[in-house]
Amino acid sequence: MSSSSLSSSLRCFPPPSPSSPNLKNNDLLTHNFNTPLELKQLHARLIKTSTPLSILPLTKVASVCALSPSFSYAHQIFSHLLETPQTSIWNSCLIRFAEGDSPSHALLLFYQMRLFDVLPDTFTCSFVLKACLKLSDVVNGKIIHGIFQKLGFGSNLFLQNMILNLYGLCGEMGDAMLLFEKMPQRDVVTWNIMIAQLVKRGDIDGAYCFFLRMPDKNVRSWTSMISGFVQCGKPKEAIDLFMKLQDEAVRPNEVTFVSVLAACADLGELDLGRSVHEYSTRSGFKRNAEEIYQFWDKLLVKMKHRGYAPKTSVVLLDMEEKEKETFLYRHSEKLAVVFGLMTMPEGTTIRIMKNLRVCEDCHAALKLISGIVNREIIVRDRNRFHCFRGGQCSCRDFW
Repeated sequence: MSSSSLSSSLRCFPPPSPSSPNLKNNDLLTHNFNTPLELKQLHARLIKTSTPLSILPLTKVASVCALSPSFSYAHQIFSHLLETPQTSIWNSCLIRFAEGDSPSHALLLFYQMRLFDVLPDTFTCSFVLKACLKLSDVVNGKIIHGIFQKLGFGSNLFLQNMILNLYGLCGEMGDAMLLFEKMPQRDVVTWNIMIAQLVKRGDIDGAYCFFLRMPDKNVRSWTSMISGFVQCGKPKEAIDLFMKLQDEAVRPNEVTFVSVLAACADLGELDLGRSVHEYSTRSGFKRNAEEIYQFWDKLLVKMKHRGYAPKTSVVLLDMEEKEKETFLYRHSEKLAVVFGLMTMPEGTTIRIMKNLRVCEDCHAALKLISGIVNREIIVRDRNRFHCFRGGQCSCRDFW
């Protein structure tokens, strides 16, 4: 159907009576098209029966035509039917692509919209940036950044934070720093993004400088730094910061407690660990703490069935054999893996950073765990990356 015939068909037929049998029959058909060809066939039927196109479900029209050469066909329908911009209709497709299994389709649709001069709004940009985040696509992210700056959205803090997070996620910390310093306003989310991304890259000193500069902090700010110190092999600093958190009357969350318990394990501070555990119970996290240990106990049974035996020889502290085993079970790597298994979606890779060398016991344990739970576990210690998968490690037991 040519654009001229479409235009005339949209104007020429009179509206039918609401009681018209044609209208009722067509109403049943309007949701039954699944391809552009079926849409065009339905369109022809509506013209033939003098039924207004307003009965078409516009979001489905957009969905069917979004990634096909018929985009222009849907665009023309919307232009004739809608008095307001059609952006919101296409946004309904964008969010579905961005949050679904095909985030790349969101990018394709966005560029289609630009090609036909469909003006993006802040929602459009946020959905496309969400797709870039899922794809770790910093190239398109920079293009979107430039577009929303030209559209006058440069002061939108939510979009700025998304771009900042994308740059950090993709390792473009120079661009992230530059954007951070140029931002006209910042909130606690902005600061937390910088801290988290610097911690992820092992720059714990840089992260701590941002933490100290923060005008306002929330529990996530404190927890990111505490867990960052643990991951980077600074358990004493983690415990010191936890003490400051208490002085500031900030209520810890379960991640805070897990990180501090890991720090206690690294230092061999069993008494302090017990005190922290009791504090977590008093703070209402008894169930969470118990669940972590119960999860580990069940995992331990499966590990022992596969031949695991704690390598207590790596514990140089003067304590009973049973206490050495407990000490090993509370190593930060093990607790971090357990917490990841409990909280992260099934199939997600668990990533751990540690500035100390992974001990022999943790190395043996993580190999077994990766096979038991069928999950990839990546640990970066001070020497190398260890990729545990299917009961084996990429280092082949040489590190």
